Amino acid sequence: MIKLFVAALLLARLMMAQGIDSFKLIDNPTPHIAVDSLGNLVTVQLTANAWVVYRYDSHGLVAQTLNGPNQVVSATNAFTTVLALDSSDNIYVAGETFDRKAILLRPSDPPGQAPWTPSISGAPLGIVGMAFDPQGNPVVLALDSRGGPSQVLKIHRGSGEILAVYTFASSNPVAVATDSAGAVYVGGGTTSAQFPVTSGAWPAYCQPAAIGAHYNCSQAFVTKLDSGLQRVVYSSLLAEGWAVAIAVAPGGGVYAGIDSGSGTNSPPQPPGSVFSLDSQGSVVASSTAVPGSADDLHLDSSGNVIAIGSTQSGSLCGPDRPNLGRVAVFVTRFDSHLAGISSSVVIPQQHFIGWSAESPAALLADGTLYVPVQPMAPGFSGVLFPGIRVLHVSFEAPPSIVTCLANGANFFAETHVAPGQLLTIFGHGLSSDPAVAFDSTRQLLFAAHDLEVLIGGLAAPLLYVSPTQINVIVPYGIQVDAQLPVEIHRGGSVVFAWTLESVPRNATPLLRFSTDGAFQLLANALNEDGTSNSQQNPARTGSMVTVYATGFGQLTPALADGAPGTASGAVSNGGIGTWNFVTQSYVLQPASVATIPGWTNAVLAVRFQVPSPALPGIPELAFYVTPPVTTRDSPAAYIYVTQ
Repeated sequence: MIKLFVAALLLARLMMAQGIDSFKLIDNPTPHIAVDSLGNLVTVQLTANAWVVYRYDSHGLVAQTLNGPNQVVSATNAFTTVLALDSSDNIYVAGETFDRKAILLRPSDPPGQAPWTPSISGAPLGIVGMAFDPQGNPVVLALDSRGGPSQVLKIHRGSGEILAVYTFASSNPVAVATDSAGAVYVGGGTTSAQFPVTSGAWPAYCQPAAIGAHYNCSQAFVTKLDSGLQRVVYSSLLAEGWAVAIAVAPGGGVYAGIDSGSGTNSPPQPPGSVFSLDSQGSVVASSTAVPGSADDLHLDSSGNVIAIGSTQSGSLCGPDRPNLGRVAVFVTRFDSHLAGISSSVVIPQQHFIGWSAESPAALLADGTLYVPVQPMAPGFSGVLFPGIRVLHVSFEAPPSIVTCLANGANFFAETHVAPGQLLTIFGHGLSSDPAVAFDSTRQLLFAAHDLEVLIGGLAAPLLYVSPTQINVIVPYGIQVDAQLPVEIHRGGSVVFAWTLESVPRNATPLLRFSTDGAFQLLANALNEDGTSNSQQNPARTGSMVTVYATGFGQLTPALADGAPGTASGAVSNGGIGTWNFVTQSYVLQPASVATIPGWTNAVLAVRFQVPSPALPGIPELAFYVTPPVTTRDSPAAYIYVTQ
């Protein structure tokens, strides 16, 4: 049997939670972010042929673009790794060429000024972190592209010459920070039992291996260097794992965020934690377990410690069906003694790109943060890059009544919507009891329980209304290729407001759910004989299969919002893309795409002929309902085929 899967573009949508709002939608490969002294968001993003720096104002509008010849990193032969701002708001961008040579530039210099040309540029190094000394000289953490030891280098902000170098011979550093006196702190992991630990510093947690001068696990470390990079002030080993984030406290203390990895020792380590070290490198406190790796740390003006990372806890969107989320972002605030959690936010179906992509969060003066997240599709989706959303997180903001905006076909969190698409809103206290399900064979209502949903200023037809879930249909008359406000009106007041991107099509196959609520990866599809497609009842190659889908956009002829389907509601421009993992892609035209009499006109029947495999022995093909919005990658729903 050959297994095929039908898929539709889905860029996962942010789940609303306490204190979360979408600041700027950036469907763009890995933008690094920072904040200037005025609180403006600064990002570096991929354009058609270059990595370009943008500065956004407080309203999310582009206030500055730095795209001059000496201000960008070419995307044809390089990529960016770090974005950093010094205390004077000078912007530094580090990158790496495809042949693994370092790039370091300062795009904020005036256009007429000679470009800053640091001597590190072109060296076989990969810059993974950056901080600044009190004079504004960059302090960079770099990996040797040839496999040699990692280095910390101080570079003169004027001449670009290397002022000092420290080499880490037996460890893997990943994080760097500086204090007000210029001392440099480096965190990472080591398995070497020869790693130098200073007197009085924290001892090893891992055990020596039976053979060789190694520990039996990776050991997180923090090393403090003097401002000249000539002397180790202290070097401490912490918990099992890696010290992936460092935040320097006033008075010489430092906090380290730990990624414990899978763990090999007993008792097992929590997935993440935060350690507080004094000026001598001794651990004075450690946090309760955080739900995932503490990939980023910040200290607010009150001395509270904010840990950010990804977790598998709390990642569900809506009903408790497994595999809907898999990963969530947590933002947890501890007091300065790490003795208690004062506030915590979990954002389902998102992944914090954090230290692994050298893109930490950015703390604003008021204690709020900008957090870069990547929407997470389930592992079976094959998504390569769904884009980045920068979230604005405030611990003081009240919780939203909405926890999730989801595609109504599969309950995955949604970023884009198309005319006529099913959309589901999950939350608490959305409406009054009792729940009401409306008859989709008749004209649907646009208001119920003193509630209505407006999308792009148009009232959305209601399919279902309850205190915890609202099912609506995106109006056919919305403006396409725009940012659309989504509002819930109750009793004449707006109780929820958000923004979605509109696209011409966002076709998504309906998934089949079992009666016990379990999540299955099976499309709601019929074989040519009218029986349900399944692993036990596969379709034959060459036969016709019908897949039910939503989000095909404006139909021809045009249909009224909320009206039942008719046999004449055909779509002439909907295609089905297929993906073969060996022979690449080709496109099928469906035999028909039409509304269904007796169903809501938001659900279409897509009939296509199942092709034979392009090559013998290829076990899997992937079908995509219409060309996707930005890339071919999307969550999948299986159909089964046999020859």
